[in-house]
Amino acid sequence: MAPRIPATGAESVVHDIRFALRTLRRRPLFTAIAVGTLGLGIGASTAIFSVVEGVLLRPLPYASPGELVQVWETFPEWRANPQLASGWDQVWLAWPDYERWRDGQTAFEDVAIYGSTGMTLTGGDTPERILVGRASASLLPVLGVRPILGRGFLPGEDGRNAERVAMLGYAAWRDRFGADPELLGRAITLNDELFTVVGILPQGFRVRGFGPFGDSGDYPVWIPLGADNARLTANSHSYEAVARLRPGITVAQAQVETETLLRGDRSPDEVGARLELRDEAEDAGLRGPLYLLQAAALVLLLIACGNVAMLSLGEFSGRRHEMATRMAVGAGGGRLIRQLLSESVLLGVVGSAVGVALALIGTRTLVGLAPPIPRLDQVGVNGPVLLFAVCVGAASGLLFGMAPSWHFLRGKIHPSLQAGRRVEEHRRSLFPFGVISVETALTALLLVSGGLLVRSLTNLLAVDPGFQQESTAHVSMRLPRGRYTGPEQRLAVFHQMAAEISAVPGVKAVSGTSRLPFLGFPNLLSFGIEGRPDPEGGSRHTSSRSVLPGYFETLKIPILAGRTLTDADRGEMASVAVISESMARRFWPGESALGARILFGDTLTVVGIVGDVRHESMDAEFLPTLYYPLALDPGSRLIFVVRTEGDPTPLLPQLRQAVWAVDADAPVTRVASLSSLIARSARDERFRTVLMMTFGLCATLLAGAGVFGVTSRVVAHRRRELGIRMALGARGTELVRLALGTTVKPGTVGIGVGLLGAVWATRLMARFLFGVESWDPATYACAAMILLGLTLLAGYLPARRAAQVDPVRVLREE
Repeated sequence: MAPRIPATGAESVVHDIRFALRTLRRRPLFTAIAVGTLGLGIGASTAIFSVVEGVLLRPLPYASPGELVQVWETFPEWRANPQLASGWDQVWLAWPDYERWRDGQTAFEDVAIYGSTGMTLTGGDTPERILVGRASASLLPVLGVRPILGRGFLPGEDGRNAERVAMLGYAAWRDRFGADPELLGRAITLNDELFTVVGILPQGFRVRGFGPFGDSGDYPVWIPLGADNARLTANSHSYEAVARLRPGITVAQAQVETETLLRGDRSPDEVGARLELRDEAEDAGLRGPLYLLQAAALVLLLIACGNVAMLSLGEFSGRRHEMATRMAVGAGGGRLIRQLLSESVLLGVVGSAVGVALALIGTRTLVGLAPPIPRLDQVGVNGPVLLFAVCVGAASGLLFGMAPSWHFLRGKIHPSLQAGRRVEEHRRSLFPFGVISVETALTALLLVSGGLLVRSLTNLLAVDPGFQQESTAHVSMRLPRGRYTGPEQRLAVFHQMAAEISAVPGVKAVSGTSRLPFLGFPNLLSFGIEGRPDPEGGSRHTSSRSVLPGYFETLKIPILAGRTLTDADRGEMASVAVISESMARRFWPGESALGARILFGDTLTVVGIVGDVRHESMDAEFLPTLYYPLALDPGSRLIFVVRTEGDPTPLLPQLRQAVWAVDADAPVTRVASLSSLIARSARDERFRTVLMMTFGLCATLLAGAGVFGVTSRVVAHRRRELGIRMALGARGTELVRLALGTTVKPGTVGIGVGLLGAVWATRLMARFLFGVESWDPATYACAAMILLGLTLLAGYLPARRAAQVDPVRVLREE
C-alpha cells in the first residue's frame, strides 16, 4: 500500500470547512438558533456602523479635505450675555471682513465664503420657495470641485451689481429640468429676475453650514454673492468661510494671521477668529450620539455571542463521545480544536450574511427615523460596511468558539469510551454562570441607558411651550417680489388673506407673525431704554417679531399685564409693543415695565406683558421677546397662525388655497400643524431613545433566553442528583428552588455589577439628558426589577421539571 500523503494547509482548511458544514447540517435546530441570534447582533451593529461610516468615517467629497479649514469670527464680549453666549465663537463673516481677509492673507492658497437665502422660483405650475446657495467665485476652486457641465462663477461675477448667473445642483437639474444638457445658457426666474444657467454641479455636492443657523447645504440653485447687494454691508454677518491651507502652514499659524486681518482696527476684546479643520467641524456634535449607539449595538452583539457560546457548550457536551472516538483513532487535540473553531467561525460568517440582510432593512429604517444629519443620504451597506460585517462575524465566531475549545483542553475525553457509552461530566463548569452574570450586567447597562433616555424624552415633551399647540396650524408664505411696493399694500393683502383663511369652515381664529416658535432662528437684536444708559461691556438684546392683531389670543399666550395689540395700532398709533415676562423681569427688575419706552428703530411704548414662549426648542431657556405691530414694518413674508375646531390636518389644503385665492403667485412654503413643529424639535432625542430602548429590549430577551438555556442544562445534568434527593424525601418545591438558585444567583450578581457599571457609564451621556440625573434611582430600580423578574421567570420555567423527576426511573437507570 502506498504511503498516505499528508494534506497541505489549504486542503486541511477545506476539509475542516466541509466537515463543519456536514456537522451543522446534522444539528439544524442549534444552527438556526445560533445563526439567528448572531444575525440579530451583527445586523444591529452593522446598521449603526453604516451610519457611522457614511457620516463620520468617509472622507469629505472634496479634493484633499484634510487641508480645508473652517473660519469664524469671535466676539468675546458676547460671553457675558446669556442670550448670545452660545454663539460667541461661531460668528459668520460680513463682506467687508472677507475682502480685507482675502486681500491680505498669505497662509492659504485661497479663501471663500458662502451662505444662503430664500428665493421664489417661478416658471412651473405653482411658485416655489427654495433655499438658494450664495457663493464667492473662489468656492469651487477652494473645495477642488468642478461642474460636470459648464463652468463655475468667474471672479468678476461675485462683486456688487454683477451679472445674474446661476449654477444648478445635480438633483434639481435632473428632477426639475429632466437632465437637459441644453439648459446651459438658458434662464431661470428667481424673485422675478432672470438668471442665466452657466453650470451643473456634481451629484451629491453640498457645502454644509455650521453654527446655530447652519443647514445641510444641499441647495438646488447657487448664485453669486453680488446677486443681493443688501448682504454686502458691514453689519450683515451672513457668510460662512472656508479656506485651503498652503503646504507647511499649520492651523495655529493661519489663525494668528486671520485674527489680525479680521480684527482690523478693533481691539482683541472685541473681535477674534477661530479656525478648525473642516472635517472636524463636520463631525462636531455627531460623534457622541453615533458612537453611543455604536457602543450599545456592540454590547448587544456581546450578549448574543454569550448566548451562542452557551449553546455551543451544550452541544459540545453531547459530542464528547464523538470527540473521544476521533481521538482514539488518531486525531490530535489540536486538530479537534481547529475543527471546533472552524464550526464556530462558519457560524459567525453565516450569521454575518443574516446580519447583512437585517442591516439592509435596518439601515433604511435608520435613515427614515434619523433627524437631519449631514451626508445621511450617502449611508448604505457598501464595501466597507460589508467588510465590517464579515470581520465582526468571524471575530464573534472565534469569541464564542473559545468556550467548547477551552473545555476540551481542560476535560478528559478518553473515559467517555468506557462501557461503550458516554458518561456525564460530574465536574460542573462555572463558565455558563459567568456568562449569565456578564449578560445580565450588560443588559442592565443598556436598560438603564434606555430608561434614562425615555425619562428625558418624556420630560422634554411634557414641557409647556407657552402657547397652544393642539388644534393649531401655520401657513408660511411670501408675497411675489416687486408686486406690492408699499407697506400699506402689503398690509392690506395680509389682512385679505387672513379674512380668506378665517372663512374656511372649521377655522376659529387667525393671526400672523414674522417669526413663529420652533421655525427659524430667534433674530436677536440690540435695543435701548429711554432714560437709561446701555450696560457696561455691551448692549441689551432681545428676540423680536412683528404680529397681526389677535396673535396672542389665537395661540392662547396669557396676557399678564396691560393690553394686547389691536387693529387700532396702526399709523401714528402703531409705535407700541408687548414684551414677554422674561424681558420685563430681566430689564425692569422689581418695577413695572408698562409705559416704558424702548429704542428699537422707532421708539416703542410698552403697553402689555405676556407669558414666556419657547422659540427654539423645548429645552431652551426663555428668551426676552419683543412683539410689535406688523403695521410698523410689513415685509413680504408672513406666517399665518390658525386655530381650528379640531385636528387641523384635514384643513391644510384649504388653508393653502385660501392664500392663493388672494394671490395665485404667492409661494406657500409650508403648511403644517404646530404640534408637528414641536415634535420635529425633539427628533434627535426621539431617535436616540427609540434605538437605545430597542437594543435594551433585545438584550433583555437574549439574557432571558440565556438564563432559560442554562437552567435547562442544569436540570438535565443534575437529573440523577435530583432523583436521589426526591427518593430521600425532598419535596418538589425544594428541588425547584435548588435548580432555580443555580442561575438566579449569578443573574442577581450580574444585575448588581451592571447597575454599578451604569453609574459610571451613564455619566458619559449626561449631556443627552433633560430633567433627569444620570444616577436617577427610579430608573435604576425599574431596570433591576425588570431584569430580576425576567431572570426568575426564565429560570422557573425549566426548573419546574426538577419537581417532575421520577426517582424510581432514575435509580433504575443507574
